Amino acid sequence: MDNSRAAATSSAVDGGYIVTPRMLELADSTGYLSGPHGGKELRTLYNSGAEKMDPTRLSPFSLACLIGDVQTVTRMLSDGSAPDLKKTVTPYRLSYPALVIIGAQRVIPDLEFEMNHAGVLQLVLKHGAPTSTPNIVGATPLHLASSIMPMPELLQILVDAGAELNARDKYGQSALFDCIPTGAEDCVEILLSAGVSLDFVNADGTPLRDVYGGAAVHAVMQRHLRQRAGKAAQPFERKECDHCNKVGHNSLCSRCRTARYCSRECQRAAWKNHRPSCHSFGGSSTYSMRAANRMPGTHTETISIYDLQRSYLGIPAPAAKSQVKVNKSAERTDYPRQMIIKIQLPMSSDGSSTPPMLVYNKKRDFQTHFTSGSGEAGYNAIAKAIREHGVWGAKAYFAAELVSADEVRVKVEVLGEQDW
Repeated sequence: MDNSRAAATSSAVDGGYIVTPRMLELADSTGYLSGPHGGKELRTLYNSGAEKMDPTRLSPFSLACLIGDVQTVTRMLSDGSAPDLKKTVTPYRLSYPALVIIGAQRVIPDLEFEMNHAGVLQLVLKHGAPTSTPNIVGATPLHLASSIMPMPELLQILVDAGAELNARDKYGQSALFDCIPTGAEDCVEILLSAGVSLDFVNADGTPLRDVYGGAAVHAVMQRHLRQRAGKAAQPFERKECDHCNKVGHNSLCSRCRTARYCSRECQRAAWKNHRPSCHSFGGSSTYSMRAANRMPGTHTETISIYDLQRSYLGIPAPAAKSQVKVNKSAERTDYPRQMIIKIQLPMSSDGSSTPPMLVYNKKRDFQTHFTSGSGEAGYNAIAKAIREHGVWGAKAYFAAELVSADEVRVKVEVLGEQDW
């Protein structure tokens, strides 16, 4: 007999989960666990035991929750055959909402059976299942819905039902800690809009605000941080009309090219408030820069710290985006062309005091480099703006206009963080 299986709780309804004595010792220890002091070991044991999950070793009601079987759950709740929803099941101490979320993440849809995990979650919560029961490692349903395979619909249901937003697991992490590395900006938005705290430090001493989840998540985080601090929104921060908040196709203010409006009526109505911050494109803060060919020693691919982090955590990351075709807009003739560009300072210098900057737009159909030879005054102004107001002092977004194949006009006014 397998020793680890023998050490596990033996039950026909244990779900196949394995809990070894060492795992139980760590899980039931006092306080939070940092990586070097049992946290890493507990994660490994937890993941190893979870791999043995066997749905055939669940009770009928638990199985119905796992596969999103609304009819069976409804029937058992109605005829009184459902179990006590406040209790947990399996050696992993899973609540029924947790089972629903695990099923939504793991169960492969069957064409002959319509799964409805959202419906089942709403049912069990309506009939008294707690929203925030921790499992064996302290993870609540909110943690599970926010982690490796985020479930925004189920997360919103839990939030609306009053789930504890700031509950910590055995590693001292809230659901937002788990959510950020996944890059699921919709789930991050749900948690932040609900009022989750940003002031946590986990058991390893990592502040939540230092966890990076890619450009899209960072943009959401920074927007909420400004809102909570009572600061004004940055230019181009939102994707909706700056007056009525309507989402959809919006036109730019022709003067500053950063404010967005869905109609002339909204633009006229917003003018009084917008006027003080409406700095003309082409004014003293706008610089003409010559687009340079790829510089010797610069990379032909961009490498995202976020993608490296995802790879380390075992989360699939997108392939690197090639930079081989430099300034593909040279093939275009529809000048001038307005765009938002991202300018990045190099992570390490080539030994010069003015190393080349990487420049590109969201579609990557324009990409080039700026050097001091592109325009010294503009180069210095851009570098200063990025270091003082950019993301980590390394990159920032700007309104720009492609005048020709090799000339770009850049308005040196840092825009709100974008999702790319």
